[in-house]
This record gives sequence, C-alpha cells and structure tokens, in this order.
Amino acid sequence: MTTLKGILDANMVIGLVKGDVFGLLRSLYTPLYIPSRVKQEILTGQGRPGEEELAHALGVWITEIAADVQGLPPVSASLSVADREVLAVAADLANAIDHILTGDDQLYQEAERAGHTCFSVTDVVVFLKEQQLIPSVKPVLDQMIRNGFGIGSDTYEQTLRIEGEWPGP
Repeated sequence: MTTLKGILDANMVIGLVKGDVFGLLRSLYTPLYIPSRVKQEILTGQGRPGEEELAHALGVWITEIAADVQGLPPVSASLSVADREVLAVAADLANAIDHILTGDDQLYQEAERAGHTCFSVTDVVVFLKEQQLIPSVKPVLDQMIRNGFGIGSDTYEQTLRIEGEWPGP
C-alpha cells in the first residue's frame, strides 16, 4: 500500500475518534500534518473528544506544523484561523500533500476551490475499507452517529448505497 501525505482538521480528528478508527490513519498517511491552531482546538485540557488520541499521536505519527497565513490568497472571511492554517499548510506544501482531511464543509469548498483534493469523514471511512483496514463502512458510521458526530442522513444513505451496504434496494 502506498502511503500518502495529508493534513488534518479538528472535525476529522473528532469524527474518526468517535468512530474508533482514528489510529488507522497511521497506515494511510506518512506524514500526517496538523497545523498548530488545529491542535490547540483539540488539546484544550477539557477532555474534548480526540484530545487523548491526538496527544498520543503527536510526534509519533502526526507532525505539528506551523503555518503562515499571511501569504494565503483571499478566502472567506468566515473561515476560522485554524481553517486558514490548514489552507496555508496545503499551499506551502502544495507538491507534497495528497489530501486535506476535513469534516468542515466550508473548509472543504475553499480547499477544492484552491485546487486541493479533500476527503470528508465519510470519504476517509470508505478509503479505510478500500485499503482493507476495516471490513465495512456501516458499523463505523453508525458508531460515529451514536457517539454524537453529525453525518447527514442523505450522506449516510448515499455512502452506504455506493458501498453496497444500504439495507434496501
């Protein structure tokens, strides 16, 4: 299996932790970057989902990276500083990054507009299945939903239909 280079956002970390598949990213991405502000969003010291998992992965298989948002082309004013850092890292490492891993719709749209390839949380779960790291998508998505991670019903159904895991015709 070829390893890829990726950048994480907070929503992705939280979603994959809630689906109990966060650690599998290690098998797919080398290196896997996390901008400093994204790390700060998760490592709050308040027991936020993903906090413990990210703390253990930092410096082992996830690399914190500083981002310079000053050189970033104009983006939506409503993007958070952390989201801007994701875009800045992708721009600085444009030739090296395969995927921006984000569960944030606005960041996803801005990144694609800038020419980057993005994977949503459901895309990553499907990719884990394609790489034979999980046997099926449905149990992971169901666990994410049970643990309070928002996956729209249309996205859920469409993903399961594409993967041949939807219960009906």
